[in-house]
Amino acid sequence: MAAAIATILAMPSVSRAAPLLLADPARPGETQPAPGRSLFDELFKPGGTYDLPYPFTRLSAAIEQRNGGVRPRAVLIPLGRSLQRLSADPDYFASPRVVLGVDAAGERAVSYLKDRLFIGYQPASASMEVISYNESAGRFEFQVVSNYTDARQPLVEYADRELCTSCHQGHGPIFPIAQWNETNANPGIAARMAGLGAAFHGVPVKRGIDEPDALDQAVLRANRLSLAQFYWQRVCAAATAMKPADCRARLLLAALRWRLGGSRGPWQAVEDADLAKALHAAVATLAPAGLAVPNPSLPDRNPLIELDAGVKPMEVVEPEGVYDPAAPRPPRLLAAPSDDVLATAVAIVGESFAPDAIARLAAVLAGQGGHSVSFAAACIVENAAGEMRFECVDPSFGLSGYAAAGGGAVTRLVLKGYAPLSGLTVLSGKNGGELHLAENAFGFPARLATGERLSPLRLAGGRAEITVTDDIAALRHAVTALDLSDDGPLQASAIAPALAASIARAPS
Repeated sequence: MAAAIATILAMPSVSRAAPLLLADPARPGETQPAPGRSLFDELFKPGGTYDLPYPFTRLSAAIEQRNGGVRPRAVLIPLGRSLQRLSADPDYFASPRVVLGVDAAGERAVSYLKDRLFIGYQPASASMEVISYNESAGRFEFQVVSNYTDARQPLVEYADRELCTSCHQGHGPIFPIAQWNETNANPGIAARMAGLGAAFHGVPVKRGIDEPDALDQAVLRANRLSLAQFYWQRVCAAATAMKPADCRARLLLAALRWRLGGSRGPWQAVEDADLAKALHAAVATLAPAGLAVPNPSLPDRNPLIELDAGVKPMEVVEPEGVYDPAAPRPPRLLAAPSDDVLATAVAIVGESFAPDAIARLAAVLAGQGGHSVSFAAACIVENAAGEMRFECVDPSFGLSGYAAAGGGAVTRLVLKGYAPLSGLTVLSGKNGGELHLAENAFGFPARLATGERLSPLRLAGGRAEITVTDDIAALRHAVTALDLSDDGPLQASAIAPALAASIARAPS
């Protein structure tokens, strides 16, 4: 196994008193990735050389475009704790560090960047520090960009991983906790940067706490990516009740069904009871005290307190004690021994798939047939002020909601034999009395929580009709056909198109 993968998988000896660490700062791994490359390289090194848009506003716009139109989050930090902290000396407020991260994915994102790309840009030194995910190795990569100007070709290098993990102890991004007083969410910090104008390199100088909070949450989720690899690699390999490939196939199918169904609550399919038992037994053996990473959250620090007390800026940016990011930090628990192992594994593996990948799977499955069951019920329908409200009651079919020219919602859908649904969107388009339904998160066509396809809702003459089509058989067949015997990392970006292609080739 390559050194990069071995770093992810190498675990300290199991202790019943402490959770199992999924990343160890004492084992940084090789600086150069093997296999694969960073997501940053995938974005900006399409050929043999880097093509980095300049200035930084163009780089940020390029990331937004690749992210399906969803802009990255960004804050300004003039007196921070990074290796770039002295670059703006002596006027720190004239060139604050720009910290950027992607916390959400657009429905049609070209690349899956959510929680996988973070950049720290210091204009004074024309340099960037980049942390981005390498799916092939199942780890984050650390890179440094220098000579980032319009006059010279930038130099991009993989950073000394041992140095990086002295602060990034969980092998991923780090960020302070609330109230984020180092950032421009602190009104005092923003006031001292007023001379920069309304924005600095595209980032508003005055900013509320929503932006750093979003970055904080993205950092926490990013540090959970190692959990998906642990379940995929280590847990399935240790599930003695079934072969590792069978375990991965079952886990993958459940994770995709969960995503297709709108990620609605914990996965609790009856047919996966044996998988749940096998996963629980494996985790109980490997990590009886739970799973953790070194805490990615740094204590909040307000540098203005020292600055206003007369401390020199160069000394203010030299953190000490618990504020030093290189100080050892306690573990942050990712999964407790009491957690539902199957539900946790399904969610974390399911979240590895980009929204666009799930949308493509849903579209290709929609072209497949399957066993169908139809439901009908009498309804009370009221029309007032351009809005139609409906309430349908039947022992096998319950429904309530409303529809209008601009859309609507199904607030309750109960079909006998299936888990109840709520919060479906009614799209504005109508065709012959049909109401087209979509799940709320990304607007995908509505499906049951276990992934089966729902037909449009027909509502006419005081009667509602809807059909459930089990097209999951086509997905199950495609998953079974995959070769999942390799014990390498989960590579969702390769699995999803392979499944879609397999389903498309199958007879409908």
